[in-house]
Amino acid sequence: MDKIASIFFVFLFCGSAVGSRTQLSSGNVNVHASLAADDGVCSTIVKGQNYPCEEHKDAITWLLSPPDQSLAFLLADNGFDVWLVSSRGTKYSRGHTSLSPDDAAFWDWSWDELVAYDLPATFQYVYDQTGRKIHYVGHSMGTLIVLAAVSKGQLLDKLRSAALLCPIAYVGDMTSPIARNGAENLLAETLYWLNIHEFSPGGEAVTKLLLHICKQKGIDCTNLLTSFTGQNCCLNSSIISVFLQHEPQSTSTKNMIHFAQMIREGTINMYDYGDENENNKHYGQATPPSYDMTNIPTDVPLFLAYGGADALSVSQDVKLLLDSLHDHEGDKLVVEYREDYAHADYVMSVNAKQNKKHYGQATPPSFDMTNIPTDVPLFLAYGGADALSVSQDVKLLLDSLHDHEGDKLVVEYREDYAHADYVMSVNAKQVVYVSLMAFLGLH
Repeated sequence: MDKIASIFFVFLFCGSAVGSRTQLSSGNVNVHASLAADDGVCSTIVKGQNYPCEEHKDAITWLLSPPDQSLAFLLADNGFDVWLVSSRGTKYSRGHTSLSPDDAAFWDWSWDELVAYDLPATFQYVYDQTGRKIHYVGHSMGTLIVLAAVSKGQLLDKLRSAALLCPIAYVGDMTSPIARNGAENLLAETLYWLNIHEFSPGGEAVTKLLLHICKQKGIDCTNLLTSFTGQNCCLNSSIISVFLQHEPQSTSTKNMIHFAQMIREGTINMYDYGDENENNKHYGQATPPSYDMTNIPTDVPLFLAYGGADALSVSQDVKLLLDSLHDHEGDKLVVEYREDYAHADYVMSVNAKQNKKHYGQATPPSFDMTNIPTDVPLFLAYGGADALSVSQDVKLLLDSLHDHEGDKLVVEYREDYAHADYVMSVNAKQVVYVSLMAFLGLH
């Protein structure tokens, strides 16, 4: 089968790195480049062939799932030439022709520069190596930069299609408590004013500000992944553990300021320098130019997938993007929506393929307790000391039975009883079984 070049440009949530992961698959790492973009920044490209790489650098989230469920491996198995790209600022993409990461100027960029320099340079490199147009698959910010580039008429001569998982364009309705609170309270701006130009999620400065955000009302940081991305339905603890071992990688503080501007204003504009003179210097106008999504050519094949539980790429914002694409040719736009999927599910879900096979959907069906017929006689006995059948959970069950016929539902509660007492207690006969037998006698 002829191989078609596919490129994974992975940013933000997907922009994590793993130093070494042995025996993911056979083969050797083929580091194709320290690819210098037009402004001097290098992007490391790792090319996977015949099941790519024993060691993977960046883009680990495309590879965390088992090979039969990982998109990168599935594409490779189906004859695609898969390229994984390290985003600027991450551990394996920190080279520059004249600057080092210790220089403030090294971090003087936002995603505007990814659109203007990095993505075109990467496309050109892959195209030069393969001679074929590129199928692009992006997640999160990886979707934003290709949308922005295409809206400016870039990449069109080398782009075959674009698949956008959790598309980020409009973010004014973002519900992520951490992201929204950080934007509204100028977290990134505070770091910039303190001359901290590298936004390192594991760094001391970001950690301190995050702890401050976590103290705000309505923000629960006991599960940071959920607080940031939404309630993911289909991850397992081992995959999350591997991901967190290598923590989200660095980006620029300026990039985070750019996103904060988008959240606060609900626009897709270039970086706002906050000063008319500075904006005039960079753009020739007092306000930053916009990326107009209606300028995306209507014949570019697009696949958009988004989830109802996503707190970053929220449904309302995706619908604004789709409104901008309303003139798109019908056979060139495919949209898929999963009610239960959140941001991380689209790249790290472990059971979607098997569930689809068995249930016809990505997640297992639920047993709905409200469907229990209201005339079925039920006797429920539970104890206040039970650590398995705890009172709060039983009360949730009882809430589901709130329409049950009154004479058909008997509930008994023992404050001092635990799980084993109901079958082995020496006084269970007197305190439980007498009532249970009376119930059976009535029905």
